Amino acid sequence: RAFNSIRDSSTLGTQSVLNSTGDFALSQIIKQSGVGGDWTYHLSQRNDANIGIDFSRSRLVDIGRIDSLTRFNIGITRKLSNTAKGSIGYRFDRRDSNFDVQGYDENALFGTLNLTF
Repeated sequence: RAFNSIRDSSTLGTQSVLNSTGDFALSQIIKQSGVGGDWTYHLSQRNDANIGIDFSRSRLVDIGRIDSLTRFNIGITRKLSNTAKGSIGYRFDRRDSNFDVQGYDENALFGTLNLTF
């Protein structure tokens, strides 16, 4: 999958711009692009291995900030019943920015339980 977008807060209307938070509070125009993919390998009838990687870049035009995000994740999903499945995994995020205090590395372990009705 790939994407390329330009978000312009001026198209949101005056009230939205006045109440902006997050990135729109810093820049009215944000250009974003990225590419990524996921792969699932069926280990058995009930178990899947999952791996994914994503790369994205955001440019906050008004302030000249450029952020690059790399995300890697790996996990196992198990079918618990006809209506439930559980997953556990690991995710690593790295954001690099030309604004020193905006970059970070994050390591995370996660678990999910999905029920279908």
